[in-house]
Amino acid sequence: MHCGVYFFIAALSFLAFFTSIIIPETSSTPLEAVNRLFKDEQEPVDNSNAETKP
Repeated sequence: MHCGVYFFIAALSFLAFFTSIIIPETSSTPLEAVNRLFKDEQEPVDNSNAETKP
């Protein structure tokens, strides 16, 4: 099988596309707003023990 380079480039393209969806856009956001976005003092959302309605 001689298509290793093809699969490598396909994997990199997929990761770039996936990363562009997951990571928020911050190019036009001031640095102070970015710091507020990623502040560690916020409580993480934990829905693992949430009650589900039937």
